[in-house]
Amino acid sequence: MINPPAHLGLRPSPFQYEQLKGEWASMLVSLAGALFVERAVHVHQLPLGYYRFGMFGELVKFGKVVSLRDAVRLDAANALATRLATVGVPVAHVDAGYRTLDRDHVLFLYDWVSGHFSSGHRVEMHQLGKALAVMHKGLRPLKPHGKLLGWERLDWLSCAKMLPSEFTTVLESFLQRRGAVEDLFSSALQPIHNDLHLGNVLFVEGRVAAFLDFEEAVHSVGNPLIDLSWVLERFCLLPYDLQKAQHLAASFLSAYITAAPRPPCTRGGLADCMRWRALNALGLLASQPSHDSAGWRSEWDKFSLILAALPNWRTVLDNLENRYLSEGAGETADIAC
Repeated sequence: MINPPAHLGLRPSPFQYEQLKGEWASMLVSLAGALFVERAVHVHQLPLGYYRFGMFGELVKFGKVVSLRDAVRLDAANALATRLATVGVPVAHVDAGYRTLDRDHVLFLYDWVSGHFSSGHRVEMHQLGKALAVMHKGLRPLKPHGKLLGWERLDWLSCAKMLPSEFTTVLESFLQRRGAVEDLFSSALQPIHNDLHLGNVLFVEGRVAAFLDFEEAVHSVGNPLIDLSWVLERFCLLPYDLQKAQHLAASFLSAYITAAPRPPCTRGGLADCMRWRALNALGLLASQPSHDSAGWRSEWDKFSLILAALPNWRTVLDNLENRYLSEGAGETADIAC
């Protein structure tokens, strides 16, 4: 499995693994019933982190060691993914439950998924639209267990006085439209993935090999338009020039709404989804004490970049809303690479 690093930056890169030796290696090999274990190179303190296990019969397993206090949340996310797999959603299969490493840590084992991150081909976006439609169909009957829309972080951000003047104006204008935004987000309410960045989707031969990381989905509910805005932002508009971004986005939306009901949208609804997510993330960062850390700054700069880019995307988003979300799918987009 290619797994993303911690959510720093916008372009994920495959983990680099190195052989693990010593006491932790012996414990993990024994616990997993493996021949050897390699650890992904990252900043987590042992034994936390991601692992690659060599199993008998030349099989490979992906492992994730988390703190015991996080095991319930991850177990719930894995259970949700397993349930979605029964209706055809591509996910990474996980062994049932977790294995206790010591009194503070547990190990989850997953099947290894061979795949790569998005390469910017239209056929991938077409297949992602179809696969996301299947996911939303699988999520729709489930009882929501959380609440996506919240304004506490945005209110905190307003009080914190940390934004430059141009973003302060954006925030104040957005807060004044709270009622209209709430109406949009609460229409067609259902569970959603709510974390569809580039590192959480693997592709193989143009199709979606696996959706990853369902921890947000366990407690996220809202208009499916929010998930669509994730894809348009992260897979299309941020990585590419506007012409290519529009072609990729058209292929994605055409495939999605051919296979799923069109999610309710108002004029500017896609931009509102993106704006709310960026402001919400900045509000969370503003409430944290680690303002001087490199990781904090990287995250702050990332979401500031998204806010700054939104005005440049207006024409593309208007075109997409007019053609796909208001008038319908129209003709199926050409999906040649």
